[in-house]
Amino acid sequence: MTLNVQAQVVEIRYDTPKQQDKFLVDTNVWLLYYSLASTPGSSYQDYKYTPYIKEAIYAMSSLFYCGLSLAEIAHVVEQKEREIFSPTLALKEYRHNYPPQRDKVVRKVKNIWNSVKRTGRSADISINKDTTQAALTRLPTQLLDGYDLFIVEAMNKAGVDKIITNDMDFVTVPDILVFTANEKATNVARSQSKLLVR
Repeated sequence: MTLNVQAQVVEIRYDTPKQQDKFLVDTNVWLLYYSLASTPGSSYQDYKYTPYIKEAIYAMSSLFYCGLSLAEIAHVVEQKEREIFSPTLALKEYRHNYPPQRDKVVRKVKNIWNSVKRTGRSADISINKDTTQAALTRLPTQLLDGYDLFIVEAMNKAGVDKIITNDMDFVTVPDILVFTANEKATNVARSQSKLLVR
């Protein structure tokens, strides 16, 4: 896989969060921190995020979340719960025909989201003509999915230039610092002289 690294990348296992740090925490890290770290199939690098978030909290770093993460959290939790319940069941059938399962999904999503809100501050963003145009402008050069395009806009609006994420797509965004345990991202960043040690 070829990545054009535009961000500075920090390998979290060699970094210590500082009080003055302002991080946006990506959805994948919130999920690992609050629910999925013990999920079978999680890679060893996933476990590195929990201690780093704890260190950031202890250091009194500012942690932010984006409201769009709620949609991603709900999607992932529902998918995981459906796979556990019945991997062959269609998603809509699972959602509509198994009320106890739906209640379980809703309860988990609410618990995770309430924990996120207690830990971080919101990087508010309105999805309007201006933000959609800004996201559309990023689309050709920053290889992000639709949610992440808006997460970068939320970071800009909140004045946050650091993100804790396992998503290597963020390394394609200029003028940010990506804090990650993703070895593919750190290896590519190292090969392009974009790996930062602070």
